[in-house]
Amino acid sequence: MIFFVKIILFFLVFVAVVGLNTDVFGEVFINSEKEFPFSIEYPSNWNITFSKSVIDDGVMIDSDKTGRNGMWIGLWQDYVDPNLSDIELKWFLKDHISYYCQNSIFEKDFGQCTHLEFQDTIVWEIDGFRAVTSIQKYNWDVESTDPRFSDSTKGTFHIIDTLTWIIFDDDIWIVATINDADKFDKTQTLDIAKSFKITPENSSLSQIELWFDYIITFFTRLIHG
Repeated sequence: MIFFVKIILFFLVFVAVVGLNTDVFGEVFINSEKEFPFSIEYPSNWNITFSKSVIDDGVMIDSDKTGRNGMWIGLWQDYVDPNLSDIELKWFLKDHISYYCQNSIFEKDFGQCTHLEFQDTIVWEIDGFRAVTSIQKYNWDVESTDPRFSDSTKGTFHIIDTLTWIIFDDDIWIVATINDADKFDKTQTLDIAKSFKITPENSSLSQIELWFDYIITFFTRLIHG
């Protein structure tokens, strides 16, 4: 009986580990900055475009080389009143997005945002912290290519993106995604944002530990349907 149970457990663990190679939980990025540790899971076929200080240029992970499909993670310090109500937080986020769209310029942003439309705004919890996510669509007009992306092209592109703020005292951790509208996957995008973890300082968190967390989550969902 014990042997049989071990075989079943081995099989289940194998299935779970194989599941790590699915589109959502393929790779784990662990930030190496001691002052600002965090981790996030992303599809195995995505690539890290750059990884710099999260309070400056942040971390960019992309699914292609166009600059239009991927995500950015950063940290804004002393940016928000943590006592804002959920409604106030939603409006604060939407005001920020509207301001960015209205003030985007080719010289600085390599594109210009027009025809902004908000699709949904939710307040939820990520890693035990209050978070707010906005989903919006807009046109992205490009007159000159972005040198950071080898397949960046000129033109007008229909975009759906998300902006997630994770509230940490008066700081904001940001997980921002951008997608060509026909490539946007809401479930995948929210799963990626949900995987964000603010790693405790001096933690010895390893990718194996994150995989173990995923295995536990996998079986919990499997058992409870």
